[in-house]
Amino acid sequence: MKTGAPDADATGLSSPSPLDQGPLIDPLDLFRLHTKRMEEKGVAIPLDPALEHLTAKNHFSDPAIGDGYHLPKINPELLCCFCDELLPASPSARFLKLSSYLQGVSEVKRRVSATNQLAFHLPFPRIADHCRLHQAESSTIPMGQNRGWPTQIEFSILPSRVRSHRQHLKNVCDRQIPSDFLRDALEAWETHGGRKVQSVSHEYSSFQIEQPGYYGVQGYKIILKELQSMFMRSAIQLAQPLDNDFLLRKVLIPEVVMCLIAEDYDLPVLDPRVRSHLEDSRSFGSVVFPDSDDE
Repeated sequence: MKTGAPDADATGLSSPSPLDQGPLIDPLDLFRLHTKRMEEKGVAIPLDPALEHLTAKNHFSDPAIGDGYHLPKINPELLCCFCDELLPASPSARFLKLSSYLQGVSEVKRRVSATNQLAFHLPFPRIADHCRLHQAESSTIPMGQNRGWPTQIEFSILPSRVRSHRQHLKNVCDRQIPSDFLRDALEAWETHGGRKVQSVSHEYSSFQIEQPGYYGVQGYKIILKELQSMFMRSAIQLAQPLDNDFLLRKVLIPEVVMCLIAEDYDLPVLDPRVRSHLEDSRSFGSVVFPDSDDE
C-alpha cells in the first residue's frame, strides 16, 4: 500500500508546492461559517475560541526597552512588523500581499520596539490573520508537507469524486457498513434529543467533525453542496431517527472525506491511518485552503 502523496492524474492532488492563494481566515474556518449562519438568525456569537490564547498580552506586548539592549541584533526585515516574531525563510506571496496591505491602511501607527525598528501597531483583530499566517507557514504548513498533505488540490473534479461514493454512503445510512460517525451521531441524538444536538451550543462543541481534513473550507463547501444535491431532495429520513441535515453534516461529510483520503493514499477506508490523516490535517487544511470567497 502507498503511504505517500498520490499522483495528480489519479486524484486531483499534486505534491506540495508554494502557496499562491488569498489571505488566510481563521484556522478553524468552519467556526466562521457557523458564526455567519447563526448571526443571520440573529444569534449573538462568542469570541472564536481558536483566538482566545492569542492575546495582546502574550503576543503583542513590547519588551521593556532596558531589556532590549541585552537582546541580539536581528535584521528587522526578518521580523513580523506587528508581533516581532521571526518570519518564515520564504514567506508566501499571499502573506506578503496581506502584510503590504495592512502596513498601508490609514489607522496603522508606528510602534516603539527595542528589537524591531520597523514595528507597526494595529488593533489585534486586524492583524490576527496576518500573524496566524506567518506562524502557520513556519510550523503548520511544513509539518503538513512532511506528512505528505497537499498544498494543491484539483477542486474542479471533487464533485465527481464525491458522487462516486454514493453507494458507500447509502450503505452507511442503511447500517450495512460500520461507521463511528453514525454511531456517535445516534448516541448524541438519543442522549440529548434532536432539538439540543442541533442547538447553537452543541454546534460549537461539535463543528470540528465537519472539517474535511486537508481539503479545507474550499473542499468543505464543494462536498456539502454535492451531498445536499445527492441526498437532501428526499423527504424520507435516511437514517432514522436522525434529521437528514444533521446526518449529512455529522456523518456523511466525514464519511465521504474518509473515502477521498483513502483514495489519495491507496488505503482501505477503515485503515486507521485514514482517520489519522483526517483528524490531524484539519488545521493544515484550514490554513492552506481557506474560504475562496474571502480571497
